[in-house]
Amino acid sequence: MRIEDDLSRRKLLKLGLATATLVVVDAVMPSSLLANAPMPNPAVEQNPATYHLPENWITYQGPQVVWHGNKNKPKVFLTMDDGWDPSNMEKALKIANNHGIKMTFCPVGKLIARDKGMYKEIISEGHDVQNHTYTHARLDNKKKWRIKKEILEARDALWNAAEFEYPQGFIRPPGEYGVTGISIYKPLFYAARELGYKVLVWDNSSGGTSFGAYSHTPKQVARVQRNIESNMHNGSITLQLAINVDVAAFPHIVSFVVRNGWKPVTIREGLGS
Repeated sequence: MRIEDDLSRRKLLKLGLATATLVVVDAVMPSSLLANAPMPNPAVEQNPATYHLPENWITYQGPQVVWHGNKNKPKVFLTMDDGWDPSNMEKALKIANNHGIKMTFCPVGKLIARDKGMYKEIISEGHDVQNHTYTHARLDNKKKWRIKKEILEARDALWNAAEFEYPQGFIRPPGEYGVTGISIYKPLFYAARELGYKVLVWDNSSGGTSFGAYSHTPKQVARVQRNIESNMHNGSITLQLAINVDVAAFPHIVSFVVRNGWKPVTIREGLGS
């Protein structure tokens, strides 16, 4: 069992969702959004006979929620979240530059405001910066207006750092709260869509947070490396955080990706509309 699958199962239990294959789409969802949609990577199998969505959740399979890229093309998306320790973001940036690859950062907005120069450099060197809220807020219990505020304040912090209106198009919910399998919190879905954002998730997680932010023993680094590499495929969207163990594993992961013929591209380049 992959770590992110286990986490999603536990989140489902907290939400009161039974294990279940989802067949119903919310009645207000335009059918055009479902045409030719990429399949998400459901964290659980769902039984329609026992499946009950909590209030304010809808079922959804479509392009508004992105789990992975094109599985028929040898491209992958290496992403790194948060940025509480800016030195780890800088290390990841240096690793990417040294290998000649492009990656996507999803920093907390208030941290962009703290480290403006670094994010201006990230953008100037051709990497991507997508939205991760301003305060690292959970988005599965907020009203739509509050979710919009989180997104817009993070966007404005980036625009201020970049010194131009950088064209973001994706919001990654912190902790994946707000997206579970093929269900999504309705206020998050509509807040993102009304602002012109898609919801960015992932299908390949490092699991590094289980070791804490500052631990990185050789065994832990090897475990993170194995978690990512064993689940890599065409179109993978990987999740790593700017924590010690993930950053220590990152050069090995980049080398593995390049050695096996995958091209790392940014979310904006490979998935932007």
